[in-house]
Amino acid sequence: MSQDIDVRSYFIENAHKFGQDKEVWNRVVEVLLKNGITYMWELCEKDKVCVGRLFRDKDEDLYNKCCKLVWRVMDEYYAADRKAELLAAGEVFVDAYFLEHAPKIKGVTNRAVLALRRGGIETMSALCACSLEELKRVRNLGAKSLELALLMRAKYAAE
Repeated sequence: MSQDIDVRSYFIENAHKFGQDKEVWNRVVEVLLKNGITYMWELCEKDKVCVGRLFRDKDEDLYNKCCKLVWRVMDEYYAADRKAELLAAGEVFVDAYFLEHAPKIKGVTNRAVLALRRGGIETMSALCACSLEELKRVRNLGAKSLELALLMRAKYAAE
């Protein structure tokens, strides 16, 4: 993934894909830049809840439009560059594997996946390569999420 694609140019170049009005695009870029998110990789390192909080606004409709837009752009950017490269290498993504195999524990699966991805653990092979000590150091990977990650790691390794 290119490290030097700036937020403003990426949003401008990809506007046609998302069909949002100019006010929403301008607001999104303004808020991201104001909060020090200059490059797309900086945006994709954050989870969606964290990014959504940046757009708190008295105008509820504008807030919702901004959140939806920025989340779609994050997904598009992440999927287009990083996922294609890893899938070509035969990797299985943490989020896809957890979605299919993890027990449905309310909120835990999503929190586990977000923490792992933010910690740079995107694939099941990367998860399997981590020691318990390394996993314990992953930011925001709470006790239940860690337990779930270890369960999924053991399941994947056994397959």
